Amino acid sequence: MDTVFYYIEDPGLQIVFFIFALGLSLRLLFFIGRLSYSEHTAQEGNTVLMVAFYIVRSLVPYHKKMVKAPVYTILRYLFHLCIFTVPIWFSGHVAMWEESSLEWYWTPISDGLADYMTLAVMIAGAWFFVRRILIPEIRRNSTLSDFIIICLTVLPFATGYFYTHGTFDHIEFLSAYMWRFHIISGEAMLVMIFFLYCVVRLDQNRCVGCDACTLSCPTHTLESETLSEFRVFKYSHYQCICCGSCVNACPEQAAQLRHEMGLFNLFKIVSKRKIRQVELAACEQCGDRFAPLPQLGKLNRNLHRDDIEISTLNLCQRCKKLRTRKNDLTHEVHGLASGLR
Repeated sequence: MDTVFYYIEDPGLQIVFFIFALGLSLRLLFFIGRLSYSEHTAQEGNTVLMVAFYIVRSLVPYHKKMVKAPVYTILRYLFHLCIFTVPIWFSGHVAMWEESSLEWYWTPISDGLADYMTLAVMIAGAWFFVRRILIPEIRRNSTLSDFIIICLTVLPFATGYFYTHGTFDHIEFLSAYMWRFHIISGEAMLVMIFFLYCVVRLDQNRCVGCDACTLSCPTHTLESETLSEFRVFKYSHYQCICCGSCVNACPEQAAQLRHEMGLFNLFKIVSKRKIRQVELAACEQCGDRFAPLPQLGKLNRNLHRDDIEISTLNLCQRCKKLRTRKNDLTHEVHGLASGLR
C-alpha cells in the first residue's frame, strides 16, 4: 500500500502537473487558433487585436448573465475565486514549492483566510450538489457528470481542511491516510480540469428554435443552418468566450452555460458539433418550410388565447404577402361596388 502511495505522491504528482500544464497550453493555443481563423474575426479587420480582445473577455465569463441572475452570478464568481486562490496561495502549498527543486516562493495568504475560503468552497459545493437533487427543473437537466464535477472539485478542499485541522485524527485509518487522500483528490481535480469545458447547452424542453442566441453571439461560435426540414444549431467550444450573451438573449431561458467533461473535446478544434435540432413547420399554402414548429405552436396557443386573428400565422412570408394583396384587392373591389351603388 505504501509503495502505491509513494508512486502516486512523487512521480504521479509530477506527471499530473505536466499533463495539467500541457493541457492548458494546448487549449490556449487551440482557442487562439480557432478565433484567428474564424470568418467572423477576419471580417472585423485587425485579427490580432480582435483575438486579444476575445481572450481578455474570456477571463471574465458569464458577464452578460449578470443581467438576468446577478446574485447567482456573483456567488459563482466568489466560488471560483476561492477555488483559484486557496491552492495557489495557501501557505502549506507555497512551502512545498519552496522546498521543491524549483525553489519557487510567493507571499501566501493568511491561514485564517484560507480556512474561510475553504469552508466557503465546501458549503457552496454541498449546496450545488443538493439543489441538483431537490429542485425538479435542475434535476431534470443534470447528468451524472455534473455530480462528479462537484465532488472532484470539493474533495481536495475537504481533505486538505480535515488534514490540517486533524478533524478525523480519532479515527486511526483516516488519520494515517488523510494526507494521501488529499494528494490523490488534488491530482484527480487537476486531471478533471484538463478535460473540463464550459459549454453552451440548449434545453430541449424550453428551446423553440427562435435563433435569438445565434444572433447575439459575439464570436459566432453558436450558429444555425437550415437542412431540409430542420433548423440545426451548431457550436464550437474553442470559439466560445463564455460571455453569456446567448443566456441573456434567450426569451425562453433555454440557453445555459454549463461545465462539461469530454475526453475528445480537446481535439475538436475545427468542426462544430450539433447541440439542437428543431423541425420547421410547412406553409399551409405552398408547403415550404419557413418557421420552427415549437415557436409556431407557442404563437398559435398565445394568439388563440388572446382571440387574435391568426389566418396568416401558418403561412410563409411570400404567401402572407399574396394573401394580404388578395384581401386588399377584395376590399377595394367591395369599396368600388359600394360606391357604384
